[in-house]
Amino acid sequence: MKTVIIGGVAAGMSTAAKLKRELKDEHIVVYEKTDEVSYGACGLPYYVSGENDDLNKLRIRSVAQFEKAGIEVHINHEVIDVDFKKKQIKIKHGDEIFEDSYDRLVIASGAAAIVPPIEGANHDKVHVLKTLADGEALKKAADDAQ
Repeated sequence: MKTVIIGGVAAGMSTAAKLKRELKDEHIVVYEKTDEVSYGACGLPYYVSGENDDLNKLRIRSVAQFEKAGIEVHINHEVIDVDFKKKQIKIKHGDEIFEDSYDRLVIASGAAAIVPPIEGANHDKVHVLKTLADGEALKKAADDAQ
């Protein structure tokens, strides 16, 4: 059987690893829309504050490590549609759009950072903190401001 997981950060990759341990013959495919997988976003404030000076400490496992364990990982692949009746997903990778099928589907796409509609919220000095890239940008802005 084939399990497709949408989302490759903490929940998605933990699910993939657990499924692979429990169902060794399962074909597991992960689609992650960014270029990062398997990191602890809860550690981002420690990186930004300087308490942790190495962003790599937040990375848990690499794509290569997951693939070595038999988990197929696609970064920079955004799932743009799900047809639950046909058990198919539509994926965008660059300019290419293609489909994949599944027997089981796990949606672990996380949440989006929402900036409240308040005056000044769109200023370039206002940051969200959700991804590793957000952490790098906020740390750079804080360091540059000193």
